[in-house]
Amino acid sequence: MPSALQQSIVSAMYAVEAKLDAGPSDAEKADLLASANILVGLLARVNEIELAAAADRVAAASAALLAVVNASGQDPVAVYLDKLNKAVGKLRKAAVAAHLDASEAVPRAPAVAATDGKGDAGHSAPVAGSGIDCATDCSKRAIQIAGAGKIFVARYYRSASSKWAPLTAKEAQALSGAGLKIVTVWESDSDHLSHFSHSTGVAEGTSAYKQAMLAGQPSETPIYFAVDFDCDSEGISGPVNDYFRGVKDGFSAISSSHPAYSIGVYGSGNACAWLAGHGRVQYAWLAMSTGWGGSKTFKGWNIKQGKADSRLTFDHDTDEAVADYGGFSI
Repeated sequence: MPSALQQSIVSAMYAVEAKLDAGPSDAEKADLLASANILVGLLARVNEIELAAAADRVAAASAALLAVVNASGQDPVAVYLDKLNKAVGKLRKAAVAAHLDASEAVPRAPAVAATDGKGDAGHSAPVAGSGIDCATDCSKRAIQIAGAGKIFVARYYRSASSKWAPLTAKEAQALSGAGLKIVTVWESDSDHLSHFSHSTGVAEGTSAYKQAMLAGQPSETPIYFAVDFDCDSEGISGPVNDYFRGVKDGFSAISSSHPAYSIGVYGSGNACAWLAGHGRVQYAWLAMSTGWGGSKTFKGWNIKQGKADSRLTFDHDTDEAVADYGGFSI
């Protein structure tokens, strides 16, 4: 269940989204996006802020009890005081840990193994759990998904012309409330090479970044971008590479060169291997199409797609993930 502070931040994000939808001027739009970026940072630090506040409250109670001890010399009170002081110490340590988790430096080292671009990435990390990816809103399916033993749901950011609804803050709250992590992926006309270029990468990277902020996606998490076809090596090193350079440039432009999010790729083994090996992405999601180049031998994935789970009564694919796959909750 989101805390009151988390709910307040998400409500503020809704307000920003409404103002963006109202057609602000360029200057107002820049201010609104800057505000959204700040809110994302605050959302990432909620645990740190709340733990520190809890420690302050317990410390105040401890000080009050100390005054009682000094005035009355009641030893039983001193016992409770000692317990409170230990609780303060634990809360302080937890707050420090939360701060370190929220402020780990970016850019991060690639989470996938570098390869020679032919799909041979050595051994993979142990699988941490399974999830699904779904093209439609999963708010009302969250309990069913969790009941099937899934730990995450991958949802999409989309172009304005898409017939499919993108992930929203409301859906993210519903999934998080059911104990599920969320993974995000941008997909547009990602199934043919002519779509990929530097300018398209800039535009789609910027759009995905905006949607991530409005959905409440925390910083230090990735957005995957789809290469949804069996691209040959020339296409990967050419237009697809240009596209991911554009995504990075889009992230940099919208964040004043301090992007909150990492970049991942969804695609074939060869696409994942080449882009990871050349530093274009930090996460790799291997598509289920084993006939695609390198997909049978690539082992450096963070997420690996599979067939549907018969226990779930809606259209989806299943996925398995290693510990570091980019899942988040709000």
